[in-house]
Amino acid sequence: MLQPRKGKINFDLADQFVKFGEENKMLIVGYLLVWHSQTARWFFDDEVGNDVSKEVFIERMKTHNHTVISCN
Repeated sequence: MLQPRKGKINFDLADQFVKFGEENKMLIVGYLLVWHSQTARWFFDDEVGNDVSKEVFIERMKTHNHTVISCN
């Protein structure tokens, strides 16, 4: 999970997978940026545990995707 808490992004595990692939001359393929069972609850819930609005969800998706895609 890249972002277990809002704003706390950790690329360490993903970087290890990419490094292993590069060292072994493997093709590295990106996949889904958000998958329901692999995404922290905060992404879908508000501060009291209710579903966030469509607008909030879309903004969280945009922010998350931009952060992941633009990481070097």
